[in-house]
Amino acid sequence: MRPHTLERSLVIAADPEAVWALLGGFAGLADWHPHLPPAAVEDGADPEVPGAVRVFAVDGAVVARELLLAHEPAARRYRYTLLEPLVLPVAEYVATRGPV
Repeated sequence: MRPHTLERSLVIAADPEAVWALLGGFAGLADWHPHLPPAAVEDGADPEVPGAVRVFAVDGAVVARELLLAHEPAARRYRYTLLEPLVLPVAEYVATRGPV
């Protein structure tokens, strides 16, 4: 299988700090994404420190686990990878939220 890259970009007419306050929390994806269940962070980890794992569950069944690789508030960016893609048929998935 050859790797695929998908890049999406959007200009938001808002103060960057206000946007980061909404989108910048690794554990808060469901706060703004209408189709995702709330995420729990495993083992009481700090969701802003690399190494934290967020878990998405539907009806008590885990559907995805994601590992925070980097969190850079000054750059308004974080990077994470999908662990054990239980629902999505993907491998070696790494995403960056924020400017690249």
